[in-house]
Amino acid sequence: MKALFTALLIAAAPVFAESDTPTSATPPEPYPLQTCLVSGEHLGGMGTPVNYVYKREGKPDQLIRLCCRHCLSVFLGNPEKYLAKLEAAKRPTAPAPGDEKQPEGHAH
Repeated sequence: MKALFTALLIAAAPVFAESDTPTSATPPEPYPLQTCLVSGEHLGGMGTPVNYVYKREGKPDQLIRLCCRHCLSVFLGNPEKYLAKLEAAKRPTAPAPGDEKQPEGHAH
């Protein structure tokens, strides 16, 4: 009986194993915001943030940080909407008119 239980436990281990760490050798893309991707709330304001690695075929894994598990379910309901928001946050912002740096050696 003990051997049967041990065999069942070993066979079921992959089903019960869950990890927030990525399984690929390449680390996920970093998360550029200090706020929840879904709610916009400051991360840590509702306890420990939820880290989720979103995987897409042919693209690098992306770390997603959320304020709570509810926001994870909202994200998974429409990931493309929130990934577009994330991509916009990754783009560098253009300098405001008049804030452009002058090339060194050119005092105008």
